[in-house]
Formats: sequence, structure tokens, C-alpha cells
Amino acid sequence: MKRKTSAKKMRASLSKTKDWFRKNLNTPAVQVMKKLRIKLMGYYRYYGITYNRNATSEFADQLKKQLYTWMNRRSQGKHFYWDKFNLFLRKFPLPRSKCYVSVFDINPEYIANL
Repeated sequence: MKRKTSAKKMRASLSKTKDWFRKNLNTPAVQVMKKLRIKLMGYYRYYGITYNRNATSEFADQLKKQLYTWMNRRSQGKHFYWDKFNLFLRKFPLPRSKCYVSVFDINPEYIANL
């Protein structure tokens, strides 16, 4: 049986992130990226189970698009283009999605109780 993040939960998380970006529009980019890494790691650790990597990667891609949009709204004159944005992400990298909980790791105590 494969697990996948519910589309409803993903939309809700993206909506919360969008609100967070709106509230932190004037916060320095270094602090925003630091907090965003923490938030993204929490999402990965909660939803990072076996067979759910595609959904967590999709969440990260949507989050990058939101970050790109909000970074462009910070200033009227200076704009981020994708090439500059990718350089920005190299300087402040976001964590990559990975599996933190495997369904194949079975607790030996659980097997003994069967």
C-alpha cells in the first residue's frame, strides 16, 4: 500500500506558507531563508514516508515558485529573474526531500508479539 500526501493538506500547507510570506515581506532575506529551511524540514519530516517523495518534491517546487513570487514583490525596481533566483538558491539552499520513515523498517518487538 502506497502513501501519498492528500491534495487538500498540500493546498492548506501552501496557503499557510503564502500567508507567512505575506507577513514576512519586509524581513531580511537571510532570516526568511533560515526560517523557511526550518519549516521545510518540518514538512519533510512529517510527510517524508516511503513512496511519498514525489508529493514532497512537488510541495518543494510549489514553495520555490511562491518564494520567487514573493521575492519579486519586495521591491518595485529590482526584479529576480530565474537565473538570478537560482543563484540566490545556491547561496541559500533549501533542503531536498527525502524519506525519513520507512514502512519496511519493522520493529522486532512488534513481530515477537504476533
